[in-house]
Amino acid sequence: MVAIATTPKTAPTLPPECIEMILQYLWDDPSTLHQLSLCSRTLFSLIIPILYKSPFRLIADHRTWSETSKNQRTARLIRLLFACSVAPASSLDGDRADPAVSSFPVAASPPTVEDLFKGPANWPELPSPLTTDYLFHYTHQGQIPKIFRAFQVLSPSLERMRKDRVGLAVAHATTTLILALFGHSPSRIQTLSMTAHQLGCILFDEPEQGISWRKGVGLESLRMLKRLEVDIPAISAPTTWRNARGRSEWASDQSPTTELSFPLMFIQEHQGLFRQSPVDHFGNPITTTNSGNGPLPPPVLQELVIRGTNREWTPTQLLSKIEPMELVDLSAWNVDVPALDQIPQQRLRSLRTNLARRLDSVKVPLEYLKRCSQLEEIWMPTQEASTFRWAIDLNRSIGEYVSEARLRRRRGQVPPQSPTPAESEDVSLALLPIPPLSMIQLYGGPRDLVPSLEDALDAFRDNIEELSGFEDGYSRREEYPRMQITWSVPNLSYLDLRGRFVFFFDLRGLRHCPGLRTLKLHIESYIAAPHRRRGNVDVNDDSQDGQDVQDGEDPVWMTGRDYSVIADLSRLEELQLRGTSWNIDNEILQTLGGFSLVTADHDHPNLVVSELEERSEKVYKPTPLASNLKYFGIAEAHKPSRAALVPFVTTMSRLKVISLGTTYSYAKESLQEAAGPRLVVECTSSPAY
Repeated sequence: MVAIATTPKTAPTLPPECIEMILQYLWDDPSTLHQLSLCSRTLFSLIIPILYKSPFRLIADHRTWSETSKNQRTARLIRLLFACSVAPASSLDGDRADPAVSSFPVAASPPTVEDLFKGPANWPELPSPLTTDYLFHYTHQGQIPKIFRAFQVLSPSLERMRKDRVGLAVAHATTTLILALFGHSPSRIQTLSMTAHQLGCILFDEPEQGISWRKGVGLESLRMLKRLEVDIPAISAPTTWRNARGRSEWASDQSPTTELSFPLMFIQEHQGLFRQSPVDHFGNPITTTNSGNGPLPPPVLQELVIRGTNREWTPTQLLSKIEPMELVDLSAWNVDVPALDQIPQQRLRSLRTNLARRLDSVKVPLEYLKRCSQLEEIWMPTQEASTFRWAIDLNRSIGEYVSEARLRRRRGQVPPQSPTPAESEDVSLALLPIPPLSMIQLYGGPRDLVPSLEDALDAFRDNIEELSGFEDGYSRREEYPRMQITWSVPNLSYLDLRGRFVFFFDLRGLRHCPGLRTLKLHIESYIAAPHRRRGNVDVNDDSQDGQDVQDGEDPVWMTGRDYSVIADLSRLEELQLRGTSWNIDNEILQTLGGFSLVTADHDHPNLVVSELEERSEKVYKPTPLASNLKYFGIAEAHKPSRAALVPFVTTMSRLKVISLGTTYSYAKESLQEAAGPRLVVECTSSPAY
């Protein structure tokens, strides 16, 4: 941090930490940050880490750039960072005074890496080493994402030369570059993403790699490492490494037989070396080594992400042998995970399992879930319909207009009676505090998923902020229970539901979620109202959209398509209504935006305004939604006309992106002209999830 000099002759200025706090409020205003960065060296040093905190993620998440453009931009950014990494040490470098740990990167093996970073001939020359070491601000990112694809963009001939053993040279260059980034101010790295093989490069010497290590560059230098992301190979390769670099018993007395031994060795040694201690005035932990006196504080390394596929090795083999973690992320582990209850739960705050597809062996025992008293986030398949029923407080009201099925399910939770000595374990579980879950993602069939989602909203109504539910496969129409929210959920800000069960979601329940900022409702396949009459109600009537009768339910089950409830959500910033079953038309757009419909003679011939709408004299005014919505997605809708879309985008004063189907390509120019440069119009044939 560059200190601001103050003398009695000059006016007092804000200290750097105050300036940092002020700049954080300008995070969403990059143009202002750019202007401020040119005012002084102090502001430049403070703004650059904020402005470019995660550049690769900004590229990857951009909505309008193509995949080819993203790869090229990533490659150019890597090229620029590599060129700037040889700059003199910045005054912000905390290791500048330590001759054993320099800010210069490990020299890449010439000419392999240098040739790759030259890029195509039409690219501009690389700049001279800059006075500010930009790479210093990115080293906490760990491994550069998509680095191999970036190499292919930089040198297109690599793809053609793959058959001529060039792949080995590229793999060697990739490892060399990643380790060079690791060697660049390693004491500042907070996130490290490597393969098991690359972790071995830190733990052991490997002369055949040709890597020239400096003194002080190794596991001992990673004193601020908080998060480790490990990629596990599908095949366990044997290793002949013998020379230990570390100081632990693992590193000095044992010889690993496969690469899968390295993550356990790395974590155990790091947790033994570095423990947490009080934070400084910037909020950064002041770490220290283990002295062996008194109870040990938690280790600095508290977050573990495991990715990959291996049928002979499971993550629990690693997690059960290390100290408890705060975050365990197995969302990118593509094989079954047996014995999840072996994961230590004493400090566990976040547990994520793979939701991309149904893995039958991913079982999270409810007894284990009850013991996770600090758990705040959970991603998992639904275990049964009563996944969260044990956490419900039956003394709290769930409203007046509740379905009989919901009441029966809730009454199924019976308060615990006086236990017998044989039920001592159940007693201890009942005395544990309810986990303060605030982020929940569930995956499963509708008969288990819908009750679990409702129970989660009921049990954690005071804490829950994000809720996602993804349906597994399809069921018969009569098997879908209706999802309702009839009680207040004040802190819910993110709701993402995907599947056919969304067709029966009662939109009127959203009035109990005033804090919603993101609403994604995706009906994944077309589902229509039943074509038969029941009682005195014609369910073929679109105004009385319903479903078959279920045991104990009302004779007619209305879907509650009241879009005015969405229009009253004053904090909603992102709204996605995916699927053709929503039947979005001009009238619904009017309800959401609150505008009068003006016809256009040049509108699409098949998308016209009805005569009733033309003669309507109803007075409209912008809705609360119109003043805050930034993203609107109806990619499968085909009924709204251009005459309704144009006033819609103009009424939504803060709308930045609207996602439509490819059939609206003809209206793209009109929408952009009506809203101005603030609006990006996406025309896609399938939703982006």
